Amino acid sequence: MKASSGRLCFRICRVKCKCCGHTHAILLSSMVPYSQISLAEQVSIIYNYENSLSQDSVMNDNPSIDENCYRYIIRQYLNHWKQKLLSEHIFFCNIHSLTLSCFSLFLRQFMQIKRTPNILFPNTT
Repeated sequence: MKASSGRLCFRICRVKCKCCGHTHAILLSSMVPYSQISLAEQVSIIYNYENSLSQDSVMNDNPSIDENCYRYIIRQYLNHWKQKLLSEHIFFCNIHSLTLSCFSLFLRQFMQIKRTPNILFPNTT
């Protein structure tokens, strides 16, 4: 994952379901599946875009994010997520409620592009 301090490496826990036989990855809610950029960074980029703010603040805070990453995130947001959020009246008030809303309504993490359904475990075990 790209972070302000450089790249972070994670060991992703994978479990095999006894019922369906498939292997599933268990990720933190701050991670976007199939993306190297954290949810918080992506929300910051989109927030700046929607409010006509400079992209420099996000790129200065996280040198791993360049102009190409920035444009890619905006393009994915416009192509896959903006209309979904507007149709369900979901706003960027806080990341936790955004995550819960996207999991419950779309079965995906916000900004997850692949259509793999996910399950959110809001309480830890």
